[in-house]
Amino acid sequence: MTGEESILERRYRALLRCYPADYRAHRGDEMLDTYVALVDEDRRWPSAADTLDVLAGATRAHLRSAGVAAALPVAATVAIGTVTMLAAFWLTRSEVFVGGLSGPVPTFGPFQTLGAVAWLAWLAVGFVALALPGRAVRVGVVAALAITVALLPAAALMPYDRPTLVVLVPQLALGLVALGLPNSPGGRARLLLRVVVAVVTAIATAFVIITMPGGPYRWFDGDVLAATAAILLIGLLIASGLLAVRGDDRGWLATLLLLPALVLLLVEPLTGLVASYAGTSADSWALTAWVAVASALAAGAALPLATAIRSRRPKPPATACPTCGSRAAPR
Repeated sequence: MTGEESILERRYRALLRCYPADYRAHRGDEMLDTYVALVDEDRRWPSAADTLDVLAGATRAHLRSAGVAAALPVAATVAIGTVTMLAAFWLTRSEVFVGGLSGPVPTFGPFQTLGAVAWLAWLAVGFVALALPGRAVRVGVVAALAITVALLPAAALMPYDRPTLVVLVPQLALGLVALGLPNSPGGRARLLLRVVVAVVTAIATAFVIITMPGGPYRWFDGDVLAATAAILLIGLLIASGLLAVRGDDRGWLATLLLLPALVLLLVEPLTGLVASYAGTSADSWALTAWVAVASALAAGAALPLATAIRSRRPKPPATACPTCGSRAAPR
């Protein structure tokens, strides 16, 4: 081995420290040999592509090690149900309601705003998620996300209104979580989860539609979003407790994954709370934006903190197979 190869090997080894320690103990040398064997002989530093590949792989390994990878399909399924519920509500109670709006802004055909296009897209995603694998659902989610984002420039360029940012931002946050659906439905447990979420979503949607009056978004968007956050949080806590009884902590981790979206659903009451303490007006757009960003960042920090604490917990000792004698950690 030449000196240059030795330097390159050490640098790749340092890069591979991004992986969890137990993962490196089992596959570290194998990955190191693979990366070093595939680079040019005169290279002294890991390539940008290899660096990104290691960082992406290390992130997945840390998520698997902390149990987050197993909880992501749960959070994604709940997110699909929530965006479907919200889309159904906004479409039936804000976009189509008796009386319409009086003012200079024209209606978008039979609908009050351009938001109807996004809500129809999200409803389609919800129905697709009941039967098709996650790969197809993710394509639909990406399309719905793009349509939702496109409402902003479209409303600026066309003589039609759009839903408020207080309504659109939580929908986008939940949609990003929904991208975590696995490629395949994957057995009876995941199918049962989808059925349960679909039933709960349908019941919650019917309840909110019946109990809440119809009207423009600005009339009651904060009340609807706060009620949705309460329903979602209560359901997550109940499910987390039931799973925890069985020694399964996917529910708590799924709750942490959904926490930023949860606080974004509560931006309006949180802004009112901050404004009351600061002695300012809650109608300030700058204050609302500040509260949304700060609360989402604070909620997003809960998951890395929880995974860091979990990674420091002692793992059960490896047990030897009685047949072959190989040692492996128990599942």
